[in-house]
Amino acid sequence: MSTWAVFRREYVVSIGRAALFRDRLLAAALAGASVVGCLAAWDWYGLDRASVRGSARFARAAFGVLVAVQGFLAAGFTLPTARAIASERDGKTLDSLLATRLSSAEIILGVMAASLFRFANAALATVPVMVLLVYLGGADPWLPWLACIGLATTAVEVAALSVAASVGSRTAVRAGVAAAGLFYALFVGPATLLMLRAAFLPPLPTWAMTPLLWALDGGPFGLAENLVGVMPRPWGLVEGVFRMAAIQVAVAAGFTAWAIARLRPASRALYDVEGRSGALRALREANRRPPTRRPCGTDPVFWNERYAYRARNRAARLASGLTRLAWMALLAVGVGWYAGPAFVELAERGYGPSAEADRMPPLNPLTRVLAERLVSGSSADPAPGQARLEFNLALRQFTSFLALGLATAACAFGVEGITRERRRDTWSGLLATPLTGGEIVRGKVLGALWRGRETIALLLILWGLGLASGAVHPLGFLAAIAWIVASTPLFAAMGVAQGLRPEDERWPLDPSRWPGAIATVAASAAVLTLVPAAVAAASLFSYEDLRAAAAGGPFTPLEGWTLGRWLGARGVMLTFLAAPAAAGAGSILYLTSLARSFDAAVGRPTFPTPADRELAQT
Repeated sequence: MSTWAVFRREYVVSIGRAALFRDRLLAAALAGASVVGCLAAWDWYGLDRASVRGSARFARAAFGVLVAVQGFLAAGFTLPTARAIASERDGKTLDSLLATRLSSAEIILGVMAASLFRFANAALATVPVMVLLVYLGGADPWLPWLACIGLATTAVEVAALSVAASVGSRTAVRAGVAAAGLFYALFVGPATLLMLRAAFLPPLPTWAMTPLLWALDGGPFGLAENLVGVMPRPWGLVEGVFRMAAIQVAVAAGFTAWAIARLRPASRALYDVEGRSGALRALREANRRPPTRRPCGTDPVFWNERYAYRARNRAARLASGLTRLAWMALLAVGVGWYAGPAFVELAERGYGPSAEADRMPPLNPLTRVLAERLVSGSSADPAPGQARLEFNLALRQFTSFLALGLATAACAFGVEGITRERRRDTWSGLLATPLTGGEIVRGKVLGALWRGRETIALLLILWGLGLASGAVHPLGFLAAIAWIVASTPLFAAMGVAQGLRPEDERWPLDPSRWPGAIATVAASAAVLTLVPAAVAAASLFSYEDLRAAAAGGPFTPLEGWTLGRWLGARGVMLTFLAAPAAAGAGSILYLTSLARSFDAAVGRPTFPTPADRELAQT
């Protein structure tokens, strides 16, 4: 049997689903958008592009952004490798695969080759943009070769750790979580620990610092931080790339060898554990006290969504609780850096606008305080009268990230609510019940909102602190709450609608339909990313914003932006006060349409209504 049987199968399936074409289209669109966005930002700040030197600087900046986009593509195409082996185990086909003449090395290497081929196929679509930046923009010709080396080794390492996570995971979901954890531990964790070391951790010994520095040098985030000066290392770009590539090749070889050695033993161990522990688990479940659950009531779908995602053992619940406690402690310390001076200013001046808050601080408050506290170890007080303004600006920036995460999480939870039913083979049973489409959609949407309740509670706590300290006006507090209440159901409904789509739905091969498909994808992406981040952040009006709106003055956060010349404080407030109403109307219309079209979308037969009978008779 051919060594590349697994790769060949994935290649044929990708061609049948037009996945390779979609990958190239996505990569080319992202590459073009990154260069256009860099060009817009370059002209926005009035930087030079006319001279040879200015053109070369722009080409290097655009090339860096393009390489960053390709790095995210490498992670996006190779991290799903974690589902390869585990999905075979979910589908009860792994035993048949292991019973063939394929060796463990052939299976593991074939799975990795398939994911790397998809990334290479997508990356090749960005080559024309890279060539134009080099030969027309004036970038250094050796930069593409360095980028190719770094991207190739990064993709290989991510594929290796993903397949290693997939080998010992019982389900595809657990494999994805394990791969994400390994990715964070290898690429993001070292930089995070080194940044927090000065502020929260005691001095680490040499034997503990050396592995962290090696892990930092072996990841693209460490290389980027070295280039921008956040965490400088004693070497330049060329040596840093080759050092990163060498470390990544060594790590990838180790993960690959471990996955090959553990494929069959881990599979046997999983089945043996399930067989031996079946009777013990049944006895333990029969004798222990059942968890406290409310009665099902009249909404069984929401009840199932509410209780289906609980941790099944005490160790998992303890680990989850400790993780939440650690994150909340870090967040409380960070918020205290801004809220403390704001409450001191409130005690001195009371509620109301401040004359010094009519102008923006010279430095961004969020980055300034974090850099001072975590990097330099110093702490400078804000300018007189600007403590609450800095707290308001920090709240707005942090709220934009949380609102973006809430929107994407609500959409993802909506998709997962449908895919989980299909994965557990309970979707057909749910459709066979007397529940209507509206009841199923409502339960799934409420389940997605329930799973995002912690983020919503965190937003309310932060906004409450801003309201109490005088950094946020009561009208801004109510506007932000209205936006979250009105928009979050829309994001969850969009996820449910995405989950209801057929799994084999393909990108239209007819070129005449591409503009409509691209417009739909772009509009959905904007609604899920740009809109929630911008509206939630801008809704936190301060006392100074209300005073500027009453006088018809400018909007302070837009100071220095071209948009600020056309849109004043009054226009901003009216726009973002109308946004919750628009989002609420859109949520109601979208949920109603989704409930009415549910039966047709899932192929469930329905009884004709009297209007349908009259229409059929005529």
